[in-house]
Amino acid sequence: MLNDFATRCFRDVADGDYIAARMALRANLLAQFLWSSHQAVEKYLKAILLINRTPCLSATHGVSDLLSKVENIRKLRFKASDETRSFVVYLDTYGRWSRYLETSFHVTGSGLISLDQAVWEIRRYCSVLEHHLKSAGGKITPMLEHELQRIELSNNDPKGFHWYHGEVETILHSRKHPARAGLIWKNFYFGLRIKKTIRLNDWLRSVNAPLALHPEFFDEIRKYVFLPKAMVREFEELTIRRARLSYQAT
Repeated sequence: MLNDFATRCFRDVADGDYIAARMALRANLLAQFLWSSHQAVEKYLKAILLINRTPCLSATHGVSDLLSKVENIRKLRFKASDETRSFVVYLDTYGRWSRYLETSFHVTGSGLISLDQAVWEIRRYCSVLEHHLKSAGGKITPMLEHELQRIELSNNDPKGFHWYHGEVETILHSRKHPARAGLIWKNFYFGLRIKKTIRLNDWLRSVNAPLALHPEFFDEIRKYVFLPKAMVREFEELTIRRARLSYQAT
């Protein structure tokens, strides 16, 4: 039941968030791309933690901390690439604050590739790898090492990796599914035919949040709107730093 909870409530829901993020970026919905990307990565990591019985009891949306927890599961030998780690930090900085435009953010066209690579690296571990296989002679053989080798050998060969039976696989093999086009569009990693090259127009767009433009209204906003504790703490620290700079200038 725990494994079923992890795969259905975390991994499969994350699959939907992942595809929604890709579709949002294609539609130039930048805040929605960031939030859905953050949600997808967060749920994939929580799925791995639960499958491997690693407690995560605090109410956290910090994906960098979750990634560290996953990398600390020694038996998995999982280590994110520098590119994926940078993208996870980026989501921590902007993705979790984009839902209500709490902070300013920027998005580039290459964010699509960063998202795909991060999901590719993390999602391969979102399954029960430490199961056992009964051989023809009746011997029970642990399969963790076999599964880990299969994952590690696929690092440079996405086409050679046999996936699971989650939402991504269901959508991928259903040619009439309305989300399929959003999944396979310019995707190096997911598709019945793996692409070797894609054409991508890189661009940069940024959005300034109201509180970033007018931080003096922060205390007034707090009278009417709930703001996350982490955000409140950051603004209080920013206010202290600005006061010190102002004092030094005088």
